[in-house]
Amino acid sequence: MRIVFDGKKKVTLMKTTKLAITGMHCASCANLVTKGLTKTPGVTAANVNYATHKAAVTYDENIANETRLIEAVKKKGYGAALLSDEDPDAQRRREAAETARLRRLFFTSLIFAVPAFMLGMLFMPDSALFIGIEFSSTPYILFLLATPVQFYVGAMFYRGAWAALRAGSANMDSLIALGTSAAYLYSVYLVFFAGEMVQYFEVSAVLITLVLLGKLLEQGAKGKTSEAIRSLMDLTPKTAIVERDGEERELPADQVVPGDLFLVKPGSRIPVDGIVRSGTSSVDESMLTGESIPVEKHEESLVYGSTMNKHGSLR
Repeated sequence: MRIVFDGKKKVTLMKTTKLAITGMHCASCANLVTKGLTKTPGVTAANVNYATHKAAVTYDENIANETRLIEAVKKKGYGAALLSDEDPDAQRRREAAETARLRRLFFTSLIFAVPAFMLGMLFMPDSALFIGIEFSSTPYILFLLATPVQFYVGAMFYRGAWAALRAGSANMDSLIALGTSAAYLYSVYLVFFAGEMVQYFEVSAVLITLVLLGKLLEQGAKGKTSEAIRSLMDLTPKTAIVERDGEERELPADQVVPGDLFLVKPGSRIPVDGIVRSGTSSVDESMLTGESIPVEKHEESLVYGSTMNKHGSLR
């Protein structure tokens, strides 16, 4: 929380909160959420990170609140929840749930897309792999195979495209929804109204399946990156020994402020970045630099949070 004064008169009561955003599929989605948050009355700044699916929002508590922020995100077609620092496993559970959802949709799509691809490539006369065998019912079978993929599996793309359209913008979902719908609807016209054998049902089904495969691979890569970041964050000490009012106090590391003098004992990690005022030691900075040889530290040396103090005491 931050109180802003104008001379002796208090004018605003600023607060920064973090939200977990769900349903984003590309960087354009992050831009849409950012626009929705910044247009909310009372919001002075909003930063949405697509890679981590998090948003940091600064707002005037006299005008806005966390409920309005969440509603602003939902109006854009996405989900939002308060990011609780008390539950470090919350993000891991969200990532696991999203991965499971994408995996379920991908394999559902694959079950329909593979036979559609084989029928479209082998038994349709307009195909490059046509084997010379035609079945009059093949276009209707392809229609039955492509429809669940288009409207059940592909519903996520329609929702994303609609959310972008309402915001007067477009994103990757818009492109996928438009392209696959064109192939599907044109095939419906050719088969059911024009009486032709030519169709493109397998195109829409395979395209949606391939896009889902890409999203599943991307989700896996993001999960590994997030896990690596969390592993680094776990190295950060939770407490710091700070000298205040002539006494040494053990305080939460996030309560250390610029100007504090804190003690780092041998064999403990440095809680925050700082400058050595007294003492000499060697510090293992391999978690930052990858260099295994400890770095000598003395008065006026810079030290970095989460690195390991080896031998001497530092203030």
